[in-house]
Amino acid sequence: METYTAVLPLVPHPVMPPGAVNGVSVSIAWDGPGEWCLDYMVDAPPEALRLPPAVGPVRAEGLWERTCFELFLRQGDGPGYCEFNFSPSGEWAAYRLDGYRAGLGHLEVPTPRITSTDAAQTALAMEE
Repeated sequence: METYTAVLPLVPHPVMPPGAVNGVSVSIAWDGPGEWCLDYMVDAPPEALRLPPAVGPVRAEGLWERTCFELFLRQGDGPGYCEFNFSPSGEWAAYRLDGYRAGLGHLEVPTPRITSTDAAQTALAMEE
């Protein structure tokens, strides 16, 4: 199987201006089903960022209302898709939706490994 890799710039949501953040991009590497590596890069001075406290890899609700990076995946042309939320805290969520913001349900997936450039958060992730 061939590995897919790409680096993509992300666009901020129009109702949430980026403030001190100059840009966000994501590096994607895919080696097959369940073999994803996403590296989100935030271009901002460290003092401009407020990282959530590290809590380790735990499923959590409402991450999109706080601090998280998101991934949306859709197979084919159908209306259904999957949504993944990843927080630098180690919290995560995974959902399946039947259509745009409709038919939300939990998606059962293995706990992802989330690391951060923040030493305390990375140490906690490595302990799990």
